[in-house]
Amino acid sequence: MNEKKPTVSSSLLEAMEDYAIKINRIRTHDPENKVMLACLYSGISGINECVTALRSNGFISERENEELANVIHTLYTMCKVER
Repeated sequence: MNEKKPTVSSSLLEAMEDYAIKINRIRTHDPENKVMLACLYSGISGINECVTALRSNGFISERENEELANVIHTLYTMCKVER
């Protein structure tokens, strides 16, 4: 049993991967569902606030923070609704 123990950062990345799957599912099957995309966008904002708090309290490193910020930016972009 040489299983790697999850970290705060890896857990957040896993949650963000779930968000990406949900966003892709909506984009593929119901691209006009702006309400669901807005809800997911709001959830991403919550994750972003969580990352900020964890970083300021020393629970994630600067390198992890950069990686998380890049993924968050990607998720925001995926949720963007064209007018």
